[in-house]
Amino acid sequence: FVRHQQRFDRFHSQADRIYRVITEMRDPQIGVLGLATTPAPMAETMRANHPQIAATTQLRRLGMQASYDNAMFSFSGAYAQPSFFELFDFALVSGDAATALQEPFSVVLSEKLAQHIFGSENPVGKILLRDSGDPYRVTGVMRDFPATSHVQFEALVSYATLHVFDTRSPGALALDDWQYFTSTYTYFLLHENADLAEVRQGLAIQQQRYDPDTPNEFGQTVEQFDLQKLTEINLGRELSNEIAQVTPGIVVNILAILAALIMLIACFNYVSLSIARSLKRAKEVGIRKVAGAWRRQLIAQFLSESVFTALLAMAIGAILLTELIPAFNQLRFVQESKAHITLDVLGDPWLYVYFFGFSALTGLLAGLFPAFSLSAFLPVKVLKGLSQIRGFSALRLRRTLIVVQFSLALIFVIITGFIHQQIGFMLAADYGFNREHLVFVELQGVPYERFRQEMIEKSTVESISASSAILVGGQTWQRGKTAGMASNLMVGILAVDEHFIGDLGLSLLAGRNFDPARATDQQAVILSEKAVQEFGFSSPEAAVGETVILEEKHPHTVLGVVKEFYFRPLSSAVRPLALRYDPSWFRYAAIRFHGERLPEMLDQLRASWQAFEQSPPLNYIFFDHHLENEYAAMRDAIGILGLAAGFTILIACLGLLGMVIFAVETRVKEVGVRKVLGASVASLFLLLSRSFLRLLAIAVVIAVPLCVLLTNFLLQNFSQRAPLEIGLFLWPVAALLAVAVLTVGSQTAKAALANPVEALRCE
Repeated sequence: FVRHQQRFDRFHSQADRIYRVITEMRDPQIGVLGLATTPAPMAETMRANHPQIAATTQLRRLGMQASYDNAMFSFSGAYAQPSFFELFDFALVSGDAATALQEPFSVVLSEKLAQHIFGSENPVGKILLRDSGDPYRVTGVMRDFPATSHVQFEALVSYATLHVFDTRSPGALALDDWQYFTSTYTYFLLHENADLAEVRQGLAIQQQRYDPDTPNEFGQTVEQFDLQKLTEINLGRELSNEIAQVTPGIVVNILAILAALIMLIACFNYVSLSIARSLKRAKEVGIRKVAGAWRRQLIAQFLSESVFTALLAMAIGAILLTELIPAFNQLRFVQESKAHITLDVLGDPWLYVYFFGFSALTGLLAGLFPAFSLSAFLPVKVLKGLSQIRGFSALRLRRTLIVVQFSLALIFVIITGFIHQQIGFMLAADYGFNREHLVFVELQGVPYERFRQEMIEKSTVESISASSAILVGGQTWQRGKTAGMASNLMVGILAVDEHFIGDLGLSLLAGRNFDPARATDQQAVILSEKAVQEFGFSSPEAAVGETVILEEKHPHTVLGVVKEFYFRPLSSAVRPLALRYDPSWFRYAAIRFHGERLPEMLDQLRASWQAFEQSPPLNYIFFDHHLENEYAAMRDAIGILGLAAGFTILIACLGLLGMVIFAVETRVKEVGVRKVLGASVASLFLLLSRSFLRLLAIAVVIAVPLCVLLTNFLLQNFSQRAPLEIGLFLWPVAALLAVAVLTVGSQTAKAALANPVEALRCE
């Protein structure tokens, strides 16, 4: 996975010379805020004034709905300049890359989208009719973007189209506005051996356009413009408005550190096991040295055995890996980043070189101590036994390692169990509204009132309301304040109709609901209790009739106050919310249906949807399924932590096994003497196990308080938490102790039950 993430955008032939310009803003609430975008005039200005820049290109995202042959399609795209194909190696299957994006209302489709819309027809020259009524001519078909590209679009529309829109509504798109930062993605192609410092100096000159003492309307000032190398966008710094899904570097670093930690512990355990097994080979080493074997021969023997063991483990691991990769690809963050992993020898032969080299190095490191230690002993001492030799009797390091291993294992198991419990708790929690038998239908341009009128007459439907987003995730954020506030407040904005509050079972604490007959209600809001508190109103009743100012700079009258409900996942803190009545924002229809008639309702929904002319494919989601999707990332954490816990427990038990074998081997004669003198099997078992059980107890004492602190830290921003029950700690501790006792008992019982004659016959 790490290797896959590091390969992002490296397939471009000019990748080492392509840079993206990013903006750093200083926000009074957040601090330094990184944006992946720049003002639109940046590219043209820099290109004209800096010969170090060979070419520039700019992108703007768009969501597009268009129809062909009376069928409606929705897809993601971007406005792109003709130079896009000059900088990036995205090949066209048909069409001319030099001219495909020159004319306004030109569109280049991906192979997959072209096949979806046109089937086997040649799409070049065909006309797509956008929902706005504008005709778009297909000028090319490009190969689907590789999974290792940070740019992922289904279609590219000519940037010249934006200039036509700007002519229709001058200034609306901010194409010449140096104060608008959030829409335009700017890329530079630098000349060979270009001076980056000179380009950055040019960016610093552009930054001087902004007076640090004159913030924008949101209270932000420009900190600086900077360059970000194309190959460092993925795994780079987190920016607030990325062009597509990229994997933050911290995610890969955490996974890499977790894997390295497990491998490091495994190496220590391999050393421990090698030392323990070396006791069985003590006489072999002594006899070899007496027979004339050189030390370097013994070292080579032990190292080659160690490396061979590691390579054999690699072969078994590769087989297991092929089975694990499909499960890994099902993790939510992998699917969102489109980082599906494959094992392709021809595609990335270096990956196998890394596997082989890593395994050989692991074998060498793990075998060094046993090899050098064993080969250095004098034959006389070796033949007498190793129990008194320095280095073999000093077990403090290995005991410390056992405690650390079992502490980590317990932490992983307990945290995994708690996350599992927390997810179940959040799925079943009371969100403050009626969530039973609720399905959200994406309108996709279908008029809401017509859709509602069509569906509300169905006997299977109980109620219908409109919203701009699905509850528990997806709301818009705006800054807002009252006349007396010095700084802005981040407020969640949810556009709803007059039926929403009643249909969802929300309670008005003060004021009234929206009334479509009153035109002034489109400049009004209904606040949540948290918003009332954050805006500084003394009570819900006191807030009614007051004015709040949102980002549009228009005053909004407070119509009412609704009882607090959770419009965000419970893994987030409670935030202020403002409900608005704005039909232009409606994107979803929330249908409450009679649960026992679900199949009939779905049939009616499909039939009604198909009745609309040029209707896009029907998209709907049940609210319970939506909730599960919202917490899918936490389920990923369960999978990863659970796997890590399994490995850690296995490795910890192997380390414990090595120590037990060593301890038993060095006390064989003692056990024999004690048995001859009448010691019972139970007393011998306790004698040999006592020190190891003490280590496990220390691990428990360390792990449990750390888990309490860690869970409190992880859940500090959660609006609701599952209770920390005693059983959450008891069953992992009991299970781990049982496994450890079986590990210890398998060897100590063997020693306690052994015939003392075997141990004492040569004395």
